Amino acid sequence: MISQLNAESALNGRGYLETPTLAGNGYFTADQLADLWKVSPRMIERIFMHYPEVIKVGTIYRGEQRISLRIPEGLAKLVYQQA
Repeated sequence: MISQLNAESALNGRGYLETPTLAGNGYFTADQLADLWKVSPRMIERIFMHYPEVIKVGTIYRGEQRISLRIPEGLAKLVYQQA
């Protein structure tokens, strides 16, 4: 289901956001993590939506609420190792 994720690829700056204000930890978007894991962004959203460590950024556009996720690098690595 999920292809092999090379741990170094997640740590070398490919596909994650650095947020210096949050202790320098990297954060992935659902699209970035989906690209790394070769799955759909929707699957990533379903996997990570209910973790309390995930930052949920919401906007309302034309009456419709849209939520974007910021997934901590450490959590992504942990979930991947458990899969």
